[in-house]
Amino acid sequence: MTNFFSLNDLGLSQSTDQLLQTWLTEMQSNFPGYAPSAANLEYVQAQIFASFAADLATLCSNGATELFRTFATTLVGIPFQQGVSAQAVINITAQTSPTIIATTSADITIAGGSIVSLPVIALPYGIAAGTITITDPTLANTQNWTTPGANAGDTSIPVSIQTPNFDYVAGSTISGTQSYEVPALTEFELDALGFTNLESATIDAGTSQQVTVTAVQSGVVFNGAGSGGDVQSIQQLPWVGSITLVSAASGGADPEDDTHYLNRVTTALQLQAPRPITAADYATMALNFNPYPGTDQQEVGRATSIDGYNPADGSFNNQRMVAVAVTDENGFALNNDTLYGYPNGSSLNIVSTTPSPVAGWGIAGWLQSLREINFIVNVINPTYTPVYVTVSVKAASGYDVMSVQLNVQASVLAYLAPSAWGLPPVSAIGWNNTTTIYQSKLLNVIQNTAGVDHVIAGTLKFGFSPTPSNTTDIALPGAIALPTSTTSTVPTSGITVT
Repeated sequence: MTNFFSLNDLGLSQSTDQLLQTWLTEMQSNFPGYAPSAANLEYVQAQIFASFAADLATLCSNGATELFRTFATTLVGIPFQQGVSAQAVINITAQTSPTIIATTSADITIAGGSIVSLPVIALPYGIAAGTITITDPTLANTQNWTTPGANAGDTSIPVSIQTPNFDYVAGSTISGTQSYEVPALTEFELDALGFTNLESATIDAGTSQQVTVTAVQSGVVFNGAGSGGDVQSIQQLPWVGSITLVSAASGGADPEDDTHYLNRVTTALQLQAPRPITAADYATMALNFNPYPGTDQQEVGRATSIDGYNPADGSFNNQRMVAVAVTDENGFALNNDTLYGYPNGSSLNIVSTTPSPVAGWGIAGWLQSLREINFIVNVINPTYTPVYVTVSVKAASGYDVMSVQLNVQASVLAYLAPSAWGLPPVSAIGWNNTTTIYQSKLLNVIQNTAGVDHVIAGTLKFGFSPTPSNTTDIALPGAIALPTSTTSTVPTSGITVT
């Protein structure tokens, strides 16, 4: 398999020295006898430009790989194999804690009744679940309590509900077992390679716990780490008695090589031939039709579709059938060669042979070559209908009759133009098959025209005859329809300005 496209293929030099030598060769060719000098301004400039050009070439070369990787992962959905980080298991042993682990922060009295927590000065470490003992430092009175445990920083220790047997003054001591935390993302070194734990771990004083650590990067270089015996924590954990290896790092895998990945992308793209699925897909595909060189085939500028429509009998909801209407960029009909194939294709004779110098498909034959089997694709021209409009308006202050007439005429013609009819809201492209002219929309177009103060009520009339009388919404003829209006159907003489 050949390598995927790289900008290196363009011959971009990434060597500053080579680029400088190219400049020098050209200078000596144009100025025989030229000898560079470190003090010459042009030579200093050439060195600077050579450095810039080398950096740019490097960025371009690296950028090609990044460009295709981004395209393939985000748009095509071909995952890049990021590699796997190796994992090891270590054993952390906590030192035995001092007997006294906390001091009360307030008096605890019998008169206070039953209590559910012991107030303490903020704990430096956690306290393990189990039995704790409170001791009065003066009278040496003691009492045992059961606790579910507490965390570092807590200012009280939850205990099972009971009443103190004695009064305990502030400063009484509490004995028990401390509990230590190994926070998530604590850094370790195994044979000088970086590892971290992804989850926190809690270890009671005097006990040990196994902790899984993961290499900070993917790659096989981390496999076996720890087997050399050098296992330590980077962060200071003063309560740790020892850290030993349980199992050396394994499972690490290198990220996919760029060349291998881009070759996979090449193969995958070769298998992903475009196939229209929905009716909208057929319209989108039609926009990508390429006229065959040397023919009179035209570019497709607009396309829309109706699922299940059969133009032969005007029926709808037919199974496995779609109708696609296409125009040029101005909304006008395309010739038969473009629709059905050259040199003499027609709706009854769709050329479906592969394009050649003497024959080949148009839009219909091309879409048929991409369609699902037994799926019928009808390619048609929209139905065009001239629309006539008359209206009376009141001119805004400062506008003369002629300018208002021309402005209204231009607004109506733009609204009813086949190149713009059916455009989605706030969009310069697209074609929603709209077969109704709404009186309110046409009225709004005229009302918002420069120079129009207001439209005189009841005067807007439009239709398909030179003397329109319709004042309500009207349907355009045809399943896929476009209006056509000119200065003849919307004359300034039909626009009365008062």
